[in-house]
Order: sequence, then structure tokens, then C-alpha cells
Amino acid sequence: MERIILKLRKEAIILFFFYIISAIIIILVVLTIFTTIQIHIENIRFSTDKIQGKHLNKKYKIIIKLYLFQKINYLKLDITRRDIKKRVVQINVDKFKEKIIKDENNFDIRILKSLKYLNIEIKKINLDAYIGLEDAAIGAICVGGVSSILAIILRKCMEKNNLSYWKITPIYQNRNLLNISLDCIFSLKLIHIIYTIYVLKKKGERNGRTSNRRAYAHSNE
Repeated sequence: MERIILKLRKEAIILFFFYIISAIIIILVVLTIFTTIQIHIENIRFSTDKIQGKHLNKKYKIIIKLYLFQKINYLKLDITRRDIKKRVVQINVDKFKEKIIKDENNFDIRILKSLKYLNIEIKKINLDAYIGLEDAAIGAICVGGVSSILAIILRKCMEKNNLSYWKITPIYQNRNLLNISLDCIFSLKLIHIIYTIYVLKKKGERNGRTSNRRAYAHSNE
């Protein structure tokens, strides 16, 4: 009788843990598929003016919010400057540069092509930018090019949200100058981030195998 009771207890415990693990897996799958990441950038004010000195407004905020089914906000993270370790950021930037140098012909292009899989949605953007270059002619061309690219990227956002605006203004002072004022909200789905990382990894592996084949293509067997 005691053996039967012990056996039933073991089965009950195993069944209990099975249901717990199954529930956790289901929750993780639901969160992965239906989570939307919304990034709020507020009060960014940046200037490269050498006369007044380079400065970044210390009151800016960068906040990340996670939404379930695009409505239920279940997590809010404030990653403003005071919470970011500069050394850690610099290390990652240096690694990124090294990767580009090692694969300068394909890496940056591969990333740009893969960005389409993110399906980034711009909810709001208020942008004022002042650009000046020592060569006024090149500065005018630069402003025109930046304006055209922004017009293509932000067209859908401007159609959906009349409160959003952007303006690029050339500065003709025969000196390099960049002043930016930015407030924006954009969102993307977690599942799209995971898929983009997967695509980049697969392409990286494929390019790695191709490079190896090329390296030994002319070797004597």
C-alpha cells in the first residue's frame, strides 16, 4: 500500500512539474510572438558647435516599454544616460567597428538589407536639424540628400500622424556644424528582432563558408 502511495506521489510531482514547465514555455512563446517593444526618445538636444562647445542636453530620456498585444504595458525600462556604462558601450562599438573592417565588403550592406525584417513602425517624430559644412556647396547637397532620405522613411508616419514633423535647415557659416533636436516614439515586434538576428547569423555563416572556399580555390591539392 505504501509503495502505491509513494508511486502516486512521484507521478503527481512529475505531472505537476510537467504542467509548470509547459505553462512557462507557453507564456514565453506568447510573450515572444505578441510582445511589441516601444522606444521613447525624449528631449534629445545635441550640438557640435566648436564655438559654444559640444554638448548634449542632460535632461533627455530614453525609455523602453514592452507591450503585450500592443495594449498591455507589462514592463518599463529607463535606460537614460545615467544608467548606461560608457565603457561597456564603447567596447561594443569597438567590436562593431572590428567586424566591419574584417568584412568591409559585405557586413554593412548585409545589415542594411536585413533591417527590412524589423518592420519598424514610427509612432511619432519631431525633428529639427541644422547642418553646416565648411564647403557651402557640399553642405547644400548633403542637406538635400538627408531630406530626401528622411522623406522616404517618414512618409507613412507623416500620413498617419499630423502631430509629427521634421525639418532640415542648412547653415551657411563656412564651418562644420550639426545641431539636432529630437523627440520620437517607434516600435517593433520582438519576434521580428529574433528573426532578423537569425537571418544575419545565417548569412554570416554562409558568407564564412564562401570565404573559406575562395581561400582554397587556387591551392594545389
